[in-house]
Amino acid sequence: ASLSRDWHKGRMRALFDALEPQGVNAVLLRNVNNAAYFVGYWVFPSERPHAAFKNRDDEAPWLFHPQSYAEILSTAWRDGGESYFDFPHADGGFPNQGVVRAGPAVDLFTFLLEGLRDKGLQGTKLGVDGDLYPSELRKVAAIFPDVEIVNVAPAIRDLRIVKTPEELALYSRSYIYNDRAQAFI
Repeated sequence: ASLSRDWHKGRMRALFDALEPQGVNAVLLRNVNNAAYFVGYWVFPSERPHAAFKNRDDEAPWLFHPQSYAEILSTAWRDGGESYFDFPHADGGFPNQGVVRAGPAVDLFTFLLEGLRDKGLQGTKLGVDGDLYPSELRKVAAIFPDVEIVNVAPAIRDLRIVKTPEELALYSRSYIYNDRAQAFI
């Protein structure tokens, strides 16, 4: 058993409900663990940046990912997104599509922000699951001059710390497997 798409949709609704007092109607999740929790975007963390973005009124999240995860994400809860070939990524280079380009590496954070700009941001506040570096804040200001960044990590922590019945059932099941495995050691 695993957590259903409806469960992830419910957790995302709960996140937006928790952020309502702050006026946040758009969320960018850059931590893969948060993306997994709220979107069901299950990948391994690596040097390759990943992100899940959702406006409150969007039907599904928009995903930013390396091309190597395209097949894994083909059945994910999502509505579009942006991919890059690998890290680092050359502008327009997608060898998997027969397009090989040499050149300087693309700034993937700027590439992500440009994708968000093209997708469209609901409201004037963007919730991000953690602090941004000053260099990242400058890039946000260049692309979204009228958008305020809000660190929503505390709200995410508060939601994730209280387990749902579905999570408790999975924990209970994992304890059974752990006990059985320990019996053989």
